[in-house]
Amino acid sequence: WLMVDVFWNRLAPLVATKQGFFDAYRYRFGMDNESHQSLTQSIDWVRGEWIDHDDHFNYAKAAQETTWPMTWFIAAKNDTVLGNPSDVQDMMAECGFQQAEYTLLAKEQGYLYDYGHADMLTHKQACDDHFIKVKN
Repeated sequence: WLMVDVFWNRLAPLVATKQGFFDAYRYRFGMDNESHQSLTQSIDWVRGEWIDHDDHFNYAKAAQETTWPMTWFIAAKNDTVLGNPSDVQDMMAECGFQQAEYTLLAKEQGYLYDYGHADMLTHKQACDDHFIKVKN
C-alpha cells in the first residue's frame, strides 16, 4: 500500500508533473526514469484500466480476444510488490492465455535462491540457475 498506492500512484506523478519525468536514479526508487506519460499509463495498467489515454484502445478487451502464442511467465518469490507471484498469476488469468507455463523462482522449487524483482535478472547465481532453462 505504501510503496504502490501512496508513493508510486500519488507522489511520483506529482514529482513527474513538476520535473516532466520521475527521476528514479535521484530518488533511488524504481529501476528506470519514467516520463510523466509513461508513469500515468502504467498506473492505469496496474489498477486494471487497460484503456490507452491517447487513442482509447481497450487492451483488456483485445487481450481476451487474442490467440496468444505459448507463453512462459516467471515470478520471483521475494518480489513482494512490483511483480509478485500472485499478480503474475492474475495477469495470466486476465489476459486469457490458452497455453502458458508459470515458474516461481524459489529454493522450494529447486532454484538456488529466493529471487526478488530485480535480482531475478541481476543476481550472480542467475546465469547458473534459471538462465540455463531460459536459454534452452
